[in-house]
Amino acid sequence: MAPDGRRAETDDAAAAPESVAVLRDGAGRLLARWLCTPDRLEDLATGWLVAEGHAAGLREVGPLRTVDERTVEAAISPAVADRILAARRTAGPAPDLADVRPAGPGAPPRSRPGPALRRLLAEEGALARLFAEGLERGTRRAEGGGIHTGIRVETEVGEEDHGAAIVDVVEDVSRAAVTDKLVGAALRGGGRLDLSVFLLTGRISAPIAAKLVRSGVAAAATLSVPTVLAVEIAAGAGVVLVGRARRGTPLRYGWPS
Repeated sequence: MAPDGRRAETDDAAAAPESVAVLRDGAGRLLARWLCTPDRLEDLATGWLVAEGHAAGLREVGPLRTVDERTVEAAISPAVADRILAARRTAGPAPDLADVRPAGPGAPPRSRPGPALRRLLAEEGALARLFAEGLERGTRRAEGGGIHTGIRVETEVGEEDHGAAIVDVVEDVSRAAVTDKLVGAALRGGGRLDLSVFLLTGRISAPIAAKLVRSGVAAAATLSVPTVLAVEIAAGAGVVLVGRARRGTPLRYGWPS
């Protein structure tokens, strides 16, 4: 409906898919609410729990169950649930990103890109080629737009492009949900985030950079540019960021020595 109550004169099929999805614990307590494209909710929940620093890896996430198309349930410990609820009570207008750290013992380690990933990031045109391939695999972006795309590229998995291969493509109306789903799918599927670069169509903001650091992602590239705070957060953890990644000569931030 239009804001004044009249029916919008548009084709509903052309609108980007968005709804409210929720995460509950085994006791039915509401832990999170997302505005997102309602698919891959177990990947979203896993990624959100780890990337926001509430859970230190799969061990603390525990089993997940999709209840319906907009609800996922996590069998997390009471300690993790209490951690989430406490963070919600103390959160201000913006999260405290001054000292972003992984969640604790068992969390993904901070690591700098290995040799194969460094070669991939340095090669002229390599990220642009992978971006083009990943975007072609998406469907929602081509159908109607209004969507963000995330592509996870993992190195040391083949012979071409320095052993780099696209292992996942995510589309969502939310930039944060794109990142969470990529993280969650990698963790649930046994992927190596420390050997991965995320290719993101959206801007890398400070909260997105914080998710990358907490999850142990080695590098991320964007079609846009990262924010100043995002660069600061990523550099403090040795995470390389790349801006204008489809240009012949992209912008690199926090390049390791």
